[in-house]
Amino acid sequence: MKYAAASLVENHEFFLQAAALNPHALRFAPESFKAEKELIMMAAAVDGRVLRYAAPALRADRSLILWAVGLHAVALEFADDSLRADRELVLHAVSAFGASLQFASESLKSDKEIVRQALLQDATSFCYASSSLSSDPGFVLEAVTLRGRALQFVASDLQADEEVVLQAIAQHPNAMQYAAASLRSDRGFVMQAVSAAGMALQYVSDFLKVDAEVVLAATRQCEGALQFADAALLANRELVLQVIGRNGEALRHASPAVRSDQECALIAIQSSYRAMEFVADSLTQDREFVLKAVCTDGRSLCFASSELREDRKIVLLAAAQNEASLEFAAPSILDQQPLKEIQQEAASLRAASQSIQRHPASRDAVLRAVLRHPLSFRFASEGLKDDEEFLRQWEEAVRLARSCGSLAGARVYS
Repeated sequence: MKYAAASLVENHEFFLQAAALNPHALRFAPESFKAEKELIMMAAAVDGRVLRYAAPALRADRSLILWAVGLHAVALEFADDSLRADRELVLHAVSAFGASLQFASESLKSDKEIVRQALLQDATSFCYASSSLSSDPGFVLEAVTLRGRALQFVASDLQADEEVVLQAIAQHPNAMQYAAASLRSDRGFVMQAVSAAGMALQYVSDFLKVDAEVVLAATRQCEGALQFADAALLANRELVLQVIGRNGEALRHASPAVRSDQECALIAIQSSYRAMEFVADSLTQDREFVLKAVCTDGRSLCFASSELREDRKIVLLAAAQNEASLEFAAPSILDQQPLKEIQQEAASLRAASQSIQRHPASRDAVLRAVLRHPLSFRFASEGLKDDEEFLRQWEEAVRLARSCGSLAGARVYS
């Protein structure tokens, strides 16, 4: 429109079409067009910011501005000063778009209800509140209760107020970054803070991230806080064990050495099979470890190496522990045997395994179970596994059952 012929710009019908395509064409409109309420409303319906081009009389038109703010709260920026001091209109604007508080009159930036509504919509809107409110202890406490991150914009002395900061991080742990450095370095306060909001550990002083007691307090509230501990603690096996025992997926934050530790990995998997995703590759490719993992939670098969997901013995043990784990088996498994047969065999193995788990040291119970499915022997007590006489009995019983064709799971055993 800037370079259009004057005859076109002054052509009302042409300008209506141009404004419909680009509302900001109003910038180049004749003054008479900028005073047309219907034209301004048509353009403002698309983008409230075009009110900047409207004639002063229209920017002071309360009904027009109230309508425009309802569609695009930013339109308040271009309203006449008298309307930016209109409490009802400003309240309407900040309820839709908190940051429009910046366009309110100075008097309304001190209005508690208006600022409260802006906060409910956007925490950062508090930066536009008057200094009288951002330094008012009572209102600040209310503000950070609504939006913890509003702590960023309060008076510095209140950023050092324990009650205010604790209330802020209870609402949003990230608010801890706006607390005074003196509080973030105060061990007593930090213990309170991370006990209430574990993820606040991210913003405490570095020397406290090496403090095992502080880190454990944080992880008791939220295991994910472990990621913010010092590297030395992430390599601390005993500390990590305490955390992954509650939430196995926290293993993702542990050091490579801990993620390579079989005992740690199995404890994590017992808590959550998804922890297997964070186990070291050396373990997910280790057949014996994966056997232990799927016996702990069959669904951990999901994160085993592709080669081991083709291992029929591993797949059966996984399915026996949790039938849903069959979805993680390699397609080649189902090519070898129909799904229904695998499910039936897994059910037989599950029953046999549960029988042994109830009486792991009973010779009779173990012998009966392994005749039902030989893989169940895995759950026998270590004493029986090391008993040479019992092993001979077991081998003989299995041999006889196989020769008679009565041994379930013979394909696996063989």
